[in-house]
Amino acid sequence: MNEKTWPTWSEPLTVGGGIRSVDDACAVLPALGEYELAECAAGLRPMTPDGPPILGLGRHRNLFFNSGHGHMGFTMACGSSRIVADLIDGKKPEIPLAGLTLTSRP
Repeated sequence: MNEKTWPTWSEPLTVGGGIRSVDDACAVLPALGEYELAECAAGLRPMTPDGPPILGLGRHRNLFFNSGHGHMGFTMACGSSRIVADLIDGKKPEIPLAGLTLTSRP
């Protein structure tokens, strides 16, 4: 496989990058090359520079953050959503928020 296949936020999406991604996928799953291409999309996942997501209340009383999970989005979804749901309901989250809010970032 190519060393540089996946685009980052700092580089634009290109046809060449898409072709390399499809070629790499077909190298692993050869039958994939027989399927009709319906749509192309880039699933870039926002991530904070230091790693942990940003959760909690924003500047306005009706603005809540649950963002920046990057590649760990599915892994952290249940816990992060539980925290934000508790905050929306006015409850104290059972999961500590230290280092995860806009105001408690390192």
